[in-house]
Amino acid sequence: MNFFLVPTKYLGLIVVLLISFTTIAQQRVTCDFVATQDTYIKLKNTGTNYGSCNTLTVDREKNDLHRILVQFDLSSIPAGSVIESAELRLYTDNGNNMDISVFQISASDVWNEGAACGSSGAANWNNRTTTASWSTTGVVGPFNGGTPIQTINGNADGIHSWTITSLTQQWINGTAVNNGVMIGSQDGGGDRTVDYNSRESSGIKPTLRITYNINLDSDYDGIMDSVDIDDDNDGILDTDECDTIVNPPLQNPDFEAIDIMTLDGGPTDVVPTSGIWKGDASHIPNWLSADTTNNYLEIWHNSQAAGNDAGGQAYSGTHWAEVNATTNDGLYQDIVSTPGNVLQWAFAHRKRTGYAGSSNEDVVRLLIGDPSGTLTSQGDFTSAGDSSWTLHTGTYTVPPGQTTTRLTFTVLSTASGSTSSGNFIDNVQLYVIPDDCADNDGDSIPDYFDLDSDNDGIPDIVEAGHGSISNGTGTIPLTSFVDTNGNGLHDAFEGLSPLDSDGDGVPNYRDLDSDNDTIFDVDEAGTERYSGSLLTHDNGDGDIDGDGVGDGLETESFRVMAVEGSCIAYFGDGILDIYDFGNGSNEYGNLNQGTGPLYVKDTDNDGIPDYIDIQSNGSSFDIANTLYANLDANNDGIIDDNTDSDGDGILDLFDTDDSSFGSPRDIDTKLQVYFDGRNDYIQDASLTSGWNEITLMGWIKIDASTNERFLFGQSNFYLKLNSGTKLQLFRNGSLISTGTTLAQNQWIHVAASYSSANEQVVIYINGDIVKTSTVSGSLNTDASPFTIGKQPTSSIEYFKGYIDEVRLYNKALSTDELQKMVYQEIENNAGNVHGAVIPRDITHFIDPSNSIPLSWSNLIKYYRLDTFKADITDDLKTPAIDDTTGARLYNIKTLKLQTAPMPFRTTSSGYLPDALDKMSDGINGSDATTYDWSIVSIEHDDVYYDQQQKHLGLFINELDSASNAIEYTVNNDTELNVSWYLKLDGKLDLEGESQLIQGYDSQLDVGTNGKLERDQQGTADTFTYNYLSSPVGATETGTNAYKYALNEVLHDGDVPVTFTSSYNGANTTPLTIAHYW
Repeated sequence: MNFFLVPTKYLGLIVVLLISFTTIAQQRVTCDFVATQDTYIKLKNTGTNYGSCNTLTVDREKNDLHRILVQFDLSSIPAGSVIESAELRLYTDNGNNMDISVFQISASDVWNEGAACGSSGAANWNNRTTTASWSTTGVVGPFNGGTPIQTINGNADGIHSWTITSLTQQWINGTAVNNGVMIGSQDGGGDRTVDYNSRESSGIKPTLRITYNINLDSDYDGIMDSVDIDDDNDGILDTDECDTIVNPPLQNPDFEAIDIMTLDGGPTDVVPTSGIWKGDASHIPNWLSADTTNNYLEIWHNSQAAGNDAGGQAYSGTHWAEVNATTNDGLYQDIVSTPGNVLQWAFAHRKRTGYAGSSNEDVVRLLIGDPSGTLTSQGDFTSAGDSSWTLHTGTYTVPPGQTTTRLTFTVLSTASGSTSSGNFIDNVQLYVIPDDCADNDGDSIPDYFDLDSDNDGIPDIVEAGHGSISNGTGTIPLTSFVDTNGNGLHDAFEGLSPLDSDGDGVPNYRDLDSDNDTIFDVDEAGTERYSGSLLTHDNGDGDIDGDGVGDGLETESFRVMAVEGSCIAYFGDGILDIYDFGNGSNEYGNLNQGTGPLYVKDTDNDGIPDYIDIQSNGSSFDIANTLYANLDANNDGIIDDNTDSDGDGILDLFDTDDSSFGSPRDIDTKLQVYFDGRNDYIQDASLTSGWNEITLMGWIKIDASTNERFLFGQSNFYLKLNSGTKLQLFRNGSLISTGTTLAQNQWIHVAASYSSANEQVVIYINGDIVKTSTVSGSLNTDASPFTIGKQPTSSIEYFKGYIDEVRLYNKALSTDELQKMVYQEIENNAGNVHGAVIPRDITHFIDPSNSIPLSWSNLIKYYRLDTFKADITDDLKTPAIDDTTGARLYNIKTLKLQTAPMPFRTTSSGYLPDALDKMSDGINGSDATTYDWSIVSIEHDDVYYDQQQKHLGLFINELDSASNAIEYTVNNDTELNVSWYLKLDGKLDLEGESQLIQGYDSQLDVGTNGKLERDQQGTADTFTYNYLSSPVGATETGTNAYKYALNEVLHDGDVPVTFTSSYNGANTTPLTIAHYW
């Protein structure tokens, strides 16, 4: 069962409970309406008002009359409803033996209950409002004035009730003005009173209990839901959209399928009276005759001229049938049924108007059962004395083994006494009561009423394969709707099944990934909305949290839903507001969504929409360009799986939640986030209010735009780009601009720090100080949320491009600290900030004896943008992964594998900046030699550089991807300065006078097992001394405290030099040197 609450606008008017409902097309509805105003008036106190009192009093004494006024708001009852009963109910615990009657308050007597309780005010005995008097004093005049609707004796305690069915029907029909009713006594006896609870009391309040019948047409196609086999006009059978609607209902229930005036008086008509056709049953669709002699049926029309049914009309429409047609013909119809089904039956019944008021009535028996077995009576039904239509309803449970069920009638008596006339019937219903119908998207609208059953923004009619007829409306426009058989299904769709493009057993209209390519339909739909040339909405925007299902509300409430055993509710068309293209609320379907003929995006114009095309660009598989290409190991463009445990169309291998509709993000890998510049952003709680120190940093890759763009921060301290792409800092509302224009499509690290102690703002680009400014005071108190990608408190300045590695510190980092972490991720090492690439704690280095580690506690937020749970990105500051609270993603659709240079990595052999360059990923290799704190990883052989270079860290791998030994060459007599960390597993060749320099704060990794080659020059002369230096030792992993001899490290080429004990060396290969000297 689903749960539904009657909308707020009806609170106070209806007794509202949270209840389970079953949507039923036609149903008897019983609902208690609580009084919307009540009071009583008193003859002896003609100017006194009792509108706020807890009691309502009736007094019969003719000189001290007390009369009650009560009114109910019945506007929630749908127009055209048939009131079966209306019972006014008041509660008392001091009943008294006196007559108490209910009266209609006249159409001109609009009244107010007032706010007094025993003091001056209106309504009162003389006045209905403070400015208007009653048309008759005291509503109906003296004690015996007025005509009561019903009178009861008030002796008993408990509920007193009066029947006002006819008046209520008039209110609903609009033939009487609903000014409520008056309750009083006409017996004029001695002083006797009865006190009832008012609506202000804490007890049982004045209530009007109404039982009424509604007959709905939820898709406005002119076919009542009880007959309609496609109740939302999306081209999909109700039996497909609701598993419990297994069988179609009884057809042609109101005899409107053929206009008998086209047959009246013709050769098939055996009666001469105009407006009445009688003939062979084959001319009337769906109905059969039990008249074994003539096979006759008799159908009447509103234009009929029968003398004994003058003015008689159909219950609904223009046609009805007569059971007595010369003989007791017993018309019937069979439907397919499933044992155990509960069938709703209903029919309207009356006698001919010529017998209105007579003591004789028509009596008919309804029979339902097995055509070849037992037909069970559902009751004997007597016509109303005034010959008005009476609607009868009930249920029938199909017994075991019965797969065909018949409904028929037999006549028991007629008002005329003749078997040839009597017992009119109309609106005959027999259909399965749908129970627990699927509501795949959980929006409380069952799929068979829902125009977008999976909330992916693509209307069901489009996903069923019928988009071309929809004209972008989400349903079949009535101007195109053709239904010659009157069953509610567009004729062209008869016999068709909804599409299941990927063959996974889930039809597209319920499938969140209809081509199994790991890209949700909501993102591939591509329907767009523009304001002029500005794109304001893309279908993917609707999936705010990225689980493949649209988010937000469906606030429309214009269709009526019967709530089983209680009142009605109102609902919309199932299209979320964010997808509802239209001119306003409460419109059925959409207006102009998408472009024909497909009404969804088709990138390669091959006639196959992207959401069911595994090669949307016409050349490569879509899945190959996603984070999930590994799920297509056999390279056929789809996920390598065929299991979908939860039936949402997302195969289990890809689905992160196999027990619920949708697939929330569950990702933990090296990623970066794309912001589309329209509505993408990330937002957390307020963080920086009143801070005295702060450092804010992150990586950005900027797409072309002339807009101002917010990067990250909150209102009291944030970085942004102006329209000229210059980096700016706003601190406490004041602008500090760098004047530096940033490159587009290139990774750039931006940062800013502030300390109130030294009153200085510092702005960095790629770790380089580009601006300092003197300011003072703490950051302002600020409740705005920490935001990435847009202004925190308004929907402006959306960033367009990629962002990665956003970090927030409550400390003004030193330049040394900041530069040590620009080109690497960080992690917690026993309470200190530690490099994830260079395995050292981040420190502020002063001298060898004074190096201060940066505390992890100074890091307040670390949005590495690698780990995502649904719409939450993890804060790496804490060890636990955030999954329900934290930094929330809004409208983010694109996550890509990380490409920011953390560190710089070679992509080829050759000149170092070129080998590091990868502009397709936004990496400018020259940055590695421009900024002295870069971290470089040499991963290819034969890389070289011939200019002075300084790096924070240098990694030289042992082997490349082809297992070739790696050698990095420094030539042109230049300096290689590694200021913090060297990991040498390959060969570093220092040619000519080139030198490797490491300062006080620099370390050689103890695990290093590579080689440093330094050329030594000398004079090949027996009598000349050569001075050789050796600042390194033999390879020895695990320690840098090498112990070595010269003959272990001095080589002639690749071969160790030979040392001899003789006096003289020799020019041999390898070279021979005399160690004597």
